[in-house]
Amino acid sequence: MLGLAVEGEDSWRKNLLERIENRVEQIGALRVLGFLRSVDDALPGLIDSRPVLVKGLFKKGVAGVRRARAAEREALIQFALVHEHILLNIALRILEDEEHISTRHFLVTLLGSFSPSATPIFVSKARHGPWVCGA
Repeated sequence: MLGLAVEGEDSWRKNLLERIENRVEQIGALRVLGFLRSVDDALPGLIDSRPVLVKGLFKKGVAGVRRARAAEREALIQFALVHEHILLNIALRILEDEEHISTRHFLVTLLGSFSPSATPIFVSKARHGPWVCGA
């Protein structure tokens, strides 16, 4: 990361994000998440500057969560908690469509770990979403 910063101006940010995207394609989202924790610690907000990347990583991570190791699951949880403001709605949409009970359980547990600032969105979705019972 530091080596990229020497390239000057903001091009290093773009290069780092492109390298992350390439690495995800090479080794998979779950295996990249540990590195992204270091990026988030060292450069807060950098990954958030590309919401499409955050959402794509999360979707790919959730898709592989059933066969993931415990450390990979934990990395996905930590990633989601750091980026919950971007991932809340997408996590609810994935939960709505998910058919595998183990993945649904993972998502419900994850959503239960989100900060209290997510509560108004949960309440709104519960009142107006697919979980509302018809009259």
